[in-house]
Amino acid sequence: MHCTILIASAFVALGTAVPTTSSKSCTPSKIHWKNCAAENDTPGLQCANISLPIDWSTPCSSDTVRVALAMSPARTKSQRIDSLFFNTGGPGGLVITELVGNGSGLVPFSEEIRDRFDIVAMDPRGFGRSQGIARNSSAYNDLNDKNFFPENQEEFDTLYEASSAFEKSCQDLTGPLLEFVDSRSVARDFEAVRVALGGEKVNFFAISYGTMIGQAYLELFPENLRTMVLHGDVEHSQRQQYALSTISKGYEATLNQFFEWCDTNSTCAIHNKTLKSAHLFDDLIVAADAKPIPAPGCADAANACAPTVSGFDSLSVGQEGLLIKYPIPGSPLLDSVSFPALAKRLHKAYYGKDATEFSRIVLPPGSDNISSVSSVYVEAAVLAAEWNTTISTLKELRYINRGLASAFPHTGGKSEIYNAMVSGIGWSSPPTFPERVPVFANTSTPVFMMNAYYDPEAPYDWAMALQGEISKSVLVSRDGVGHTSYCLKGESWELMNEYLLDLKFPAPNTVVSS
Repeated sequence: MHCTILIASAFVALGTAVPTTSSKSCTPSKIHWKNCAAENDTPGLQCANISLPIDWSTPCSSDTVRVALAMSPARTKSQRIDSLFFNTGGPGGLVITELVGNGSGLVPFSEEIRDRFDIVAMDPRGFGRSQGIARNSSAYNDLNDKNFFPENQEEFDTLYEASSAFEKSCQDLTGPLLEFVDSRSVARDFEAVRVALGGEKVNFFAISYGTMIGQAYLELFPENLRTMVLHGDVEHSQRQQYALSTISKGYEATLNQFFEWCDTNSTCAIHNKTLKSAHLFDDLIVAADAKPIPAPGCADAANACAPTVSGFDSLSVGQEGLLIKYPIPGSPLLDSVSFPALAKRLHKAYYGKDATEFSRIVLPPGSDNISSVSSVYVEAAVLAAEWNTTISTLKELRYINRGLASAFPHTGGKSEIYNAMVSGIGWSSPPTFPERVPVFANTSTPVFMMNAYYDPEAPYDWAMALQGEISKSVLVSRDGVGHTSYCLKGESWELMNEYLLDLKFPAPNTVVSS
């Protein structure tokens, strides 16, 4: 659930020095940074690997996970404030890539923030450059070939068995780490990094699913924070069915904003005075479910995508096309997740009968140990660690699907999170960090929250609920569309920067337009 879902990057050399370990805490007491600027083509970048406990309840266990870090040191040492931790969500997003080169444009930190903070990125345990979770590519592909909307017991049993086989492949190839990729474990990893950096208070900037990590850190270590930004918020007290319903509401509402834009803007590729964009969209989904649309760009298996596209594929993959309204100058990697780009993809699929850009991932044989690219299997693993699976029968699943289809006529609740949750329908391991109402202790740290009214992946309802749980917080609302706001470099960007730099807290009920 983040803008970097489309961004893959090659692995590059990282520091591999073994960290000094304190006998008292059994965790690293110092991080040995290595200059990695040249291999990453990023001036000043430093990298390191540290070993941390897989299970933080037994911190001195020999079972450890390698966690990768990168740091962009403050450029003006005399004006340095503190360290700034950040996470861009996903779950399983490639955070370090945001510090490499120009990043994706998702977190365009201002020049002053780069001057005054040591900006520290950590690929969460299980993903990216950190030690990864693994899965059998055949088990993954077999699961995704199943009908995620079964109409009879045989189809449900086949789906359930494929999900169970997928979990087993992950367990066999990954080992104990699979159960500990939850946000609370990652928050404890961040705390170990803070201590190893010298123990000063930190600033935490969390986006999208990264707000789950931020919330866990706020709950566990409130006294160690100078500032915290939670941006594009996920709320963790809801049951699985409510999570599906709420995110479907946000997706449907944002999609309706897209339709309005298309019908009133002649630059939209599917703008048509006689065929409304909503009708075209609905016709495409129904037609693709009846007869999948060819994806000629995926005919070659080496392209790692399915050769045909269903309506469900179009809805699940197309959700990311609503992440921003317009392309952002200087951030070409975000262009593909904008309204204009989605309109072009729909035009190509509807009129050109080419749905390549809506095709789901198909893992090539032999890719079992690659976890550098965010995908549904990554999300399924994290969601299984953080939500109880409450759907266990055909009757329950059909009941939920009928409700979603009735409430949300364009999407029918067929979203990225539905895909990930149903992928884990047959998982047997209980969640390590299950949903519950968090208990945030009173803290001197005021929390800056930010959300757009129309967010396809972090609905405004979640932000309002979370704000009610954090007593010392302000929710700044953006009267606009898209997932997160910092990348737009407008009023939202300015307010968040002022808070991080000068501790200037916005007034309650602040609404911005950019």
